[in-house]
Formats: sequence, C-alpha cells, structure tokens
Amino acid sequence: MKTDLETIIRNSMRSKQAYYDKFEINSILSDVEESAKILELRVQSEGDNQNDVEEFIDLILEEVVQISECNKNDLSEFYSWYKPDGKWDKITNQENENIRVRIFDRLKKWKEYFQEK
Repeated sequence: MKTDLETIIRNSMRSKQAYYDKFEINSILSDVEESAKILELRVQSEGDNQNDVEEFIDLILEEVVQISECNKNDLSEFYSWYKPDGKWDKITNQENENIRVRIFDRLKKWKEYFQEK
C-alpha cells in the first residue's frame, strides 16, 4: 500500500512540475512579485492616498501565495490584472509596461491553451 501512495505522490509532483514548466509558472510568479515591489516603491515615494495601490499589492501577494502553496492553479486573476488596460495599467498609468507585457505574454499562452480544451 505504501508503494502505491509513493507512486501517486511522485506522479503528482511530476505533473505539477510539468504544468509549471509548460506555462512558465515560476517565471510568472517571479515577475508578479517584482511588480508588487515596483508598486511598493511607488507607495513609499508618493506617500499618502495610495490605498488602492496598497490593496492591489495585497491582492497580488495573496494570489502568489495561493498559487505557490498549490491551493490554486488558476491564473485568471493575474490575466485580468495584467492584460492591456487591466488593473495594472489603471494603477500605474501604463508605467512599467515592460513587466506587464512580460507577465501578460506568458499568461496569454496559458489562457489560450485552456480555451482550446
């Protein structure tokens, strides 16, 4: 019985790794965390009245934790936030476009794959 459980766990880990590799999940998470740091620097430099930015940072980091801890594998929130004219663009006034594009290009591949299914 122990061998069966070990096999299931091993296969599950391989499946997760294949999913992460195929859709560059680690790279997405890294860039998303970097985007949160960019927003944190903005809050520090601009001071007061940044509640909407701080709330967005919290949402980003919560989502990263959920995905990193395997509580969630759906990247739809990120997709909606980083798409052109999404929440990122609205909050940043389209500054730091390069990171948004990097994130979105990977997310677009993920979204297209699952729309085909």
